[in-house]
Amino acid sequence: FTSLAHFLWVQMLLFEHVQFGGRAYELFRDVYDATSFTLSGEFSARVVRGCWILYEKPGFEGRSLALEEGNIELANVWEADEAIPTSPMVIGSIRLAVSDYSPPLIALFTEPCGHGTHTQYHCETPELCMYGIPQNTGSIKVHSGVWLVYSEPMFQGLLAVLETGEYPTPDTWGFPSPAVGSVRPLCMGPLKVENPAETKALLYEQPGLQGPCVEIQGEVFDVRNGHTESTPSAHSHTDTRPLRTVGSMKILSGLWVGYEEVGFEGRQFVLEEGEYLDWTDWGGVSKQLLSVRPVLADFTSPRMKLFSAVDFGDVGASVDLLEAVVDTQNTGYGLTTNSIRVFSGVWVAFEKAGFSGQLYVLEKGLYEEPEDWGAENSNIGSTMPVVQVRTCCQNPTSAEKDGFLTNVPLAKWFLFLTLFDCVSRSWLAFEREEFSGSVCVLEEGVFPDLRAMGFQHNGLNVRSLQITGFVSIHTHTNSLWVLYEGVNFRGSQTLLKPGEVSDWPKVSGWQQIGSLRPLMQRQVHFFLRNQESGLLLSVTGSWDDIKLLRVQAVAETGGLDQVWSYQNGHLLCKVRACVCVLVHAVFLLLGQVNLPHQVWSLTSEGFIRSNANPDLVLDIKGGQQYDRTHIILNTHHPSRQSQRWTVEIL
Repeated sequence: FTSLAHFLWVQMLLFEHVQFGGRAYELFRDVYDATSFTLSGEFSARVVRGCWILYEKPGFEGRSLALEEGNIELANVWEADEAIPTSPMVIGSIRLAVSDYSPPLIALFTEPCGHGTHTQYHCETPELCMYGIPQNTGSIKVHSGVWLVYSEPMFQGLLAVLETGEYPTPDTWGFPSPAVGSVRPLCMGPLKVENPAETKALLYEQPGLQGPCVEIQGEVFDVRNGHTESTPSAHSHTDTRPLRTVGSMKILSGLWVGYEEVGFEGRQFVLEEGEYLDWTDWGGVSKQLLSVRPVLADFTSPRMKLFSAVDFGDVGASVDLLEAVVDTQNTGYGLTTNSIRVFSGVWVAFEKAGFSGQLYVLEKGLYEEPEDWGAENSNIGSTMPVVQVRTCCQNPTSAEKDGFLTNVPLAKWFLFLTLFDCVSRSWLAFEREEFSGSVCVLEEGVFPDLRAMGFQHNGLNVRSLQITGFVSIHTHTNSLWVLYEGVNFRGSQTLLKPGEVSDWPKVSGWQQIGSLRPLMQRQVHFFLRNQESGLLLSVTGSWDDIKLLRVQAVAETGGLDQVWSYQNGHLLCKVRACVCVLVHAVFLLLGQVNLPHQVWSLTSEGFIRSNANPDLVLDIKGGQQYDRTHIILNTHHPSRQSQRWTVEIL
């Protein structure tokens, strides 16, 4: 391959031999005559994007073979009579058949030439039989998409690859009899990105990759101005000539979003790595494209939650998503979405089912109403996460792995890293030593470069790191906020901790707050170790009967019955998150957790106080009887060490 960037927008690779060996042929678009390709009788293919068709003859004629996304090993299908394929495979031509998510549609008629009754299909149907007999099909019309038609049920028997058009008789699709047992359309795989760490694109003023060209590596607020207005310090252009509009482009690396209007407004378009010869290639409705930006995010472990109510309200429906959903109504959730929370990953929401209609790119964060994601209505018909295709193994480097569990005054180790993996807690990254200078808040995720962290450009060093994300256990949740000087969570940022700020411009140097969001705290699990005995607060007894469970001080065993979490004032055992400590006789209860006698406060001195009666704290009973290790409520005594507990975060 000529270069890494060149490889990244290859759409399919054909290898001379199996196991991806021998000479490789890179494919970017249709090949009218591929007879010069040298392939053995058994060869392999790697389809990066789209669904492709290999034709027996040049000019997209003759027999055909369909390839979907993924890795596949193939034999010479033109020589089916050979038990062991030895004749070289000669491909006449190659065509990209499916390159978008347009809904496929096929109609099967009982009589030739489109006569008789007909049945339409939109998705794969493994069995078209009636009483075990394949359906009589005299003619077929493919309205959209590319379909695989089988003579037997369960995608067995003879196979025909049918493109858009009419097939009046069975011999026109290669079957000797009018029997069709199953059908399925060729389908695009998920949206994907191969190299999110290095964002680079070439914008051309004219279609066909012609005319003035500008290379960019960051967001462009208005292509007509020839510079990035939203971040004046970031010189993304290698050529500052303005463009009237974007007529075509090459996305060399990274995932990008294009917008019809300046300032990242108007209709949105997802731009994967590849070539876009004109506005139809990126799904536009006009020739206008005036602003673009890269998506800098962690693409692993996507998770998103949709709410039918505004502001994530409990009234109404909600659905938690981990993978693509073709039709949100099929989940029982419905079509209406008024707020969205993206926990992780990058998602694309579509206005209609089947990944159609207007689309909206959703990054990690909170969207309180449709206007926040650029929509004019509350319709979300389908969703899809963007997945990362890893082209090489990455060595994980994380603060937790290297033992950085406290502040790091001078992070020299960080200066040479190109990938930072924040796998635990939240961190503050500072431009200067001793936690000074520009700061960016890093939550859990992968940050491939400094711009992904939120810094304005890559020309600086991160000199210090500080752990954050923990609030005193007696404070309210969502008490930490990230403030941004610009709109849409851009520009300089700072972390606002619980408290009051009487003169914000004086403290921050900002004249405005463009946007803000809460810093969601990670669920923290911990041991509660008694300072006198060294024993751990533990649950004992049989979990089959909640009423027989008790809380005792026990030596460390490594079990989950010694692991606790704290949420809204409740001490919850990890074995069952809905089991909490009560004041009455200090036992556990499965059920509601909203009563005053279930709420506790942990003081800085290590006392666990009851909110129902602040004079009572958790204590070990002691003595010589069988129940000496039982936990009791006792009157607070500042000098009694058995009443003091140490929180050991896991």
